[in-house]
Amino acid sequence: MADQETPLFTKLYQFSIKLYQAVKKMPKRDRYVLGARLENNCQIILENDIAAETANKNEKLLYLKTANKKLELLKVQLRMANEINLLNDKVYLELESDLQESGKMLGGWIRYQNKL
Repeated sequence: MADQETPLFTKLYQFSIKLYQAVKKMPKRDRYVLGARLENNCQIILENDIAAETANKNEKLLYLKTANKKLELLKVQLRMANEINLLNDKVYLELESDLQESGKMLGGWIRYQNKL
């Protein structure tokens, strides 16, 4: 990865730590099913962000679009976790807010790449 982290990477990294703390508090069954999926998708988004940062111009958009798809899936899974009472409202709102901000940053990067 580049010497300096992008704002998107920093936001996603902080989100992944908050998500890990939230998943840790879920009941065992939910932690190993939905919680694991949440964490896995978060890691895939981070991996694609890192790959996009270091990719050549032609591959960058592919990594960004993959990250965006996973981010949209993560939003749905997070909403589901909240609706079945696996997250308290305060934690959910904080995580959702972070995801929305990350989505805007990622969307901006995708639009920029499309213009090149």
